Amino acid sequence: MVAIAPSRSRLFCKDCFGEHAETNTRRVRYPEQEGRSITQQRIVIARRKPSATPYDMSAYIIVEIEITDPVRYEEYKKLAGPTVEQYGGKYIVRGGVCETLEGDWKPKRIVILQFQTMERAKAWLNCPEYAEPRKMRHRTAKTRMILVEGL
Repeated sequence: MVAIAPSRSRLFCKDCFGEHAETNTRRVRYPEQEGRSITQQRIVIARRKPSATPYDMSAYIIVEIEITDPVRYEEYKKLAGPTVEQYGGKYIVRGGVCETLEGDWKPKRIVILQFQTMERAKAWLNCPEYAEPRKMRHRTAKTRMILVEGL
């Protein structure tokens, strides 16, 4: 066993493993060094919390939209926004210019929403507060929607 200064190893444990590190410290006397004791410390359990788990990853709803009734679609946007915020979501992209870089995909409008988790995104989509705006979106636009796990 190698003797390590307790303060340095504790710092090492805290820096690398945070509060998840447990250590074991004991005093040892070596016969060849009469009268002297050395404090030895070893890491018994050192677990680092994973930086990202499936539950920590953001989720993105990506919607391709072709608006068929622009006036009523504007009403939909006013109703949908507060429900997104209520469920912890935010708009990352809402309309804007689209440029096709590869392939033959030519979307008219793209909306991207970010949520904390996939479960939260699904909860928003199926919540009672969004039920009426969702019907309004179906009446005023043709949409294709996907949910993607991200960073």
